Amino acid sequence: MKPNFRTVIAAAGILFTISAYAGAQDRRETTDPNEFLAKHEAELEQAGQSRKLYLLLAMAPAALAANKIEKARSYADQLFAMGEAMQAMPGFGPSMLADSTHVGHMVLGQIAFLNGDIKGAKENLVAAGKVPGSPVLNSFGPEMLLAKELIGKGERETVLAYLDLCGSFWQNERGRLESWKQTINEGQEPDFGANNGRVFRIWQFVK
Repeated sequence: MKPNFRTVIAAAGILFTISAYAGAQDRRETTDPNEFLAKHEAELEQAGQSRKLYLLLAMAPAALAANKIEKARSYADQLFAMGEAMQAMPGFGPSMLADSTHVGHMVLGQIAFLNGDIKGAKENLVAAGKVPGSPVLNSFGPEMLLAKELIGKGERETVLAYLDLCGSFWQNERGRLESWKQTINEGQEPDFGANNGRVFRIWQFVK
């Protein structure tokens, strides 16, 4: 069976947006999360399944950036539900599940961390790594902001476990995972580069 055309377009849109972020900071559509949410909330209600998932991947972290915590939590929960519903789609279904799971748990983990719930933050970090991979994750790798914050709290073993999980999907990692693990084992904090906070800024590049 061939993948649904709209699903292919949505997956391509996610990859294009990530590529734009990686390539040039002057491609931002906005730097105001409230403006972004206001622009897309009505569309979200009317969007088809694939477009809705694409929007939610940006709106969940945008809501967090706007300090709309319950809205961010709601969007993360919607990401989980949509990922589960779409995973059986031919072609890109597993990728949609991976992206929605990764972003959803990163948002919930960040909420937990900000609330002082280190246990919840750790659980969400590990859950974010238990994904089958996607074109985005395989190429650009995992989000690392929460991992960095947990290292600052002394939770190195959890971060190392997360990095081990990420090794199952990050095909283009070019030795970075082992380098990061070595740095952590030496008692230092790695430079996670573009992986530090990418998920939480991607909404700035979404049209």
